[in-house]
Amino acid sequence: MKKVCLFLLGACMVCAPREKDFMALIELDGWEKTGEIVFYEPETLYDYINGEAELYHSYGFQRLRTGTWTNPDDVSMVADVYDMGSPVNAFGLYSNYRYPDYNYEAIGTEAIVSEYDLRYFQDRYVVEIRASDASRETESAMRLLAKKISAVLPDTAGWPRLLQSLPAEGQTEKTLRYTARGTLNQSFFPEGLTASYEIDGEKVLAFMVFFPSLSSAESGWHQFSEFHAPVSDWNFGGQTRSFYADTPYHGILAAILQDSIITGIRGLHAPEQGLELMSKILERIQVSR
Repeated sequence: MKKVCLFLLGACMVCAPREKDFMALIELDGWEKTGEIVFYEPETLYDYINGEAELYHSYGFQRLRTGTWTNPDDVSMVADVYDMGSPVNAFGLYSNYRYPDYNYEAIGTEAIVSEYDLRYFQDRYVVEIRASDASRETESAMRLLAKKISAVLPDTAGWPRLLQSLPAEGQTEKTLRYTARGTLNQSFFPEGLTASYEIDGEKVLAFMVFFPSLSSAESGWHQFSEFHAPVSDWNFGGQTRSFYADTPYHGILAAILQDSIITGIRGLHAPEQGLELMSKILERIQVSR
């Protein structure tokens, strides 16, 4: 009897129709869904975006679904929906393509729009749409497809709270970035935030690096100070774990270790130039976790 039940259960599993993926259900007037939705897992992503796969993996890539739509004029649009596992990872990947002079629209949480492509992040997803021409009709179709995909994705996260760690006041618009590992291109640094500010008419870069423990922060602080040696004591606001150094390419860098966070500013003419901004950054540490 047990064998019969197992057989029937297996037969039901084979015969049951598979649920269609949400991408396959999206319809656009004047456009036809071409082929099946294709899925890529972490181990196969290199087959699709070999040159950029490492970047996506660094932000915790989970799964990609991709589909193509074509109109009667043989113009095509390809939509890629990347599941990055968390909203902060989705923003982090998206932020690599974010620049102040780009065109932005309110699709998803935020979208970058150009003639041939559209990219946005929403919740734990990054959506990228590419078109084979730049006509007004195709641009309109790209926006419509983006909005239809957005409508079926989760939309509860908004802007990740971690992004509030660096002060918004004085921050150059669209320069905030999240790096999942290797912040400031330092291999010994884990996740962190960077953003541009303007002080006395000059651009500087503020940063905040988040370590998982006090001991790992101490180790990172030691390696960071060794990397920029020789360094000078800063003693900012009575902080004993602080230094400044004259770097070869980024002006003066001033840094502080507080708890499990290293924060600082680079691009200064003198350490004193960063006093006001550093004070504001230290105030924000309380909301960083």
